[in-house]
Parts: sequence; C-alpha cells; structure tokens
Amino acid sequence: MENNKKESIIQETNVFTELLKHFEDATSQFLQKLTQDDKYIKALSRFRDSMLDMKTYFDKVITQSLKNLHLPTKEEIERALYKVTLLEAKMNEISDKLDRVLKKIEK
Repeated sequence: MENNKKESIIQETNVFTELLKHFEDATSQFLQKLTQDDKYIKALSRFRDSMLDMKTYFDKVITQSLKNLHLPTKEEIERALYKVTLLEAKMNEISDKLDRVLKKIEK
C-alpha cells in the first residue's frame, strides 16, 4: 500500500516537472521573439524615456515643495553632513596638536 503511495507521488512529481519544463520552454521562446521585435523594443524605449521624464518632473516638484516648507533637500543634507565631517576631522586634528603641546609643557 505504501509502495503505491510512493509511486503515485513520484509520478505526480514527474508530471509537475514536465509541466514546468514546458512552461519554461514556452516562456523562453516567447521572450526571445519579443526581444527581437523592433516595435516592442521601440515601445519599451519610449516607455523608459517617459518614466525618466516623469521621475525628473517628480524630483523637481518634491524639491520645490521642500523649499516651500523650508525643509532641506537630500542634497542639502548631504552637503551639511560633509561639512560636519570635515569639521570633525579638523577638530580631531586640533585636539591632537593641543595634546602634543600640553605634553611638551608638562615636561
């Protein structure tokens, strides 16, 4: 009885494996034909260009909205963070020099 169940499961697995193989083959053939179609490639290119235009417009709208709300943009925050990092490095340098001067004075 248990042997029949194992055989049944193996047969079902083989059926699903075969179905998956046919699906993969059909999908591969479809995508290959699609990517060789000039009309599809041109349409996809136009879609990409329009999405990039929309992103550019959206970025401008967001930047203007942030300015209207007196909030910093991402670039302004990054610039400020860079300046803070430079100031921190300069402060560490001055602190090291001060430590060396104090050590000389203590001797």
